[in-house]
Amino acid sequence: MLPAIFLSFAILYTTHANSLDELCTTNKFTKEAGHYKHPTDCDKFVQCHWELNRLVADVRPCSFPTLWNTDLLTCGSVDVTTCNNDRCKSLPDGIFFGGHNNCRGFWECEGGKSQPKCCPLGQRFDKTDGCIDTINEDDECKDSCMGIVYESKNDTTNNTKVCEKEAIPKQPGFYRFFQLGWGFRDLPCPPGTNFDQDACDCITATEPAKKAECKPEIHLTFTDNQTTSNGHFLDAENVMIKEGVAEFNGIDSRLSIPRFNNIEHSKSLVIRMTYNSTQEVSQYPQVILSNSGCGILPSVRISENADNVMFEVGTTRHFMVSTSVKQPSNVEKTVELKFANGVLMGSVNSETSAIAADGFLRNVHCTLNIGYDQKLTPFKGVINELSVYLCDPEQH
Repeated sequence: MLPAIFLSFAILYTTHANSLDELCTTNKFTKEAGHYKHPTDCDKFVQCHWELNRLVADVRPCSFPTLWNTDLLTCGSVDVTTCNNDRCKSLPDGIFFGGHNNCRGFWECEGGKSQPKCCPLGQRFDKTDGCIDTINEDDECKDSCMGIVYESKNDTTNNTKVCEKEAIPKQPGFYRFFQLGWGFRDLPCPPGTNFDQDACDCITATEPAKKAECKPEIHLTFTDNQTTSNGHFLDAENVMIKEGVAEFNGIDSRLSIPRFNNIEHSKSLVIRMTYNSTQEVSQYPQVILSNSGCGILPSVRISENADNVMFEVGTTRHFMVSTSVKQPSNVEKTVELKFANGVLMGSVNSETSAIAADGFLRNVHCTLNIGYDQKLTPFKGVINELSVYLCDPEQH
C-alpha cells in the first residue's frame, strides 16, 4: 500500500518573489490563487499559488511580443493592451531592451510606448549593442519573430527562405501567421488543399485534411505527486493522495487550476470526473467544482445535494443556466458537464439532462477550484479522475 501524501504544490520553473507575496493577499481577489498584474513590468505577471498553507507569489514573463492584459488575464498583443507602467513613458525614442525567450526580439521606445521589433536574419539582439551579426553557426539565432519563420533550404550554401506562415501541428488544413493588430491568427486553407511549410503555401492535398484531435487541457488520475498537467500548474491545499485518489476533508481542502481563470472566452467546455461523496446527505448543496472564489457569481459549477447533481453555467446571454440529474443509488458517480453548441448538458452515469445555453461563457476572472465554492459546503469525498476540455471530444 502506498503511503498517503499531503500535497502542497509549488509552481516550477519560475522566479519566486517574496517581496510580492503581499499582492496575493491584498488585491481585490483576497486569498485567491490566480494571475495578477506585475507592479512595475508590463511584460511580466504575478502568479499567486498555495504553498505550505499560505499564498505566495511567483513572477513569470510574457512571451515576446506580448504584454500582460489585465482585462483578459493573459498576455496579449501590444495593439490591444494598455500598460500604465510602460517603461518607455519617461524614456527618449530609440532606447531598447530585450524580449523574453526570443534571441531576435526586442522592444524599442517610440513616442513613449514600447514597440516590438525584430533583428533581421543573420543577427541576434544584444542588450548593449542592439542587433549584431552572428559569429558562427553555433551563435546563429533561429527563433521566429512576430510570425516570421526562417527555414534553411540548403545546408551547403545556407540559402534561406523567409516564410510569414507557420504550420500548425495535426491541423494540415490550417496555417498560422502574425498580423499586426491581431497577433497570431489561424486561418484555413482553401478546400482540397493543405498547408506545406516548404512551399510556404496551401497546396493540393494528397489526402483529406483531418480535424485536430480534441485533447484535454487537464487530465488528472492522481497516481503520482503531480504539480503540472499538460504544462499547466496546479495548486492544492490539504488534499491527500493515496492509492490513485484525491481525498477532500470537507473543511479546508481545495485543488485550484489557475489555467482556467480565463475560460469565459470559450464556446465549448467539457468537464468529466469520477468521484465518491462521503458528505452526510443534506438538502444543502456541497460543491464538487466551481470557479467561485473572487467575490463574483461563478460561470461554471457542479454541485450536489441529497436528491440531485446540479450543473450550472453562466453565459454572455444568460446570467446563470442550470440543469440537474437525480442522484444514483450507487456511491461512485461518473459525471460530465458539457457546454457546447449552445446547450448545457449534464450527465450522471447513464442519466442525462440538457437545457439551451447560447453565447460564450460569462466573464469571470476566477481560478477553477475543485472542492471549494464561496457559498456552498466544501466537498467531502474522493476524486478518482478529472479531465477538462476546451473543445467537444465527440465532435472531433
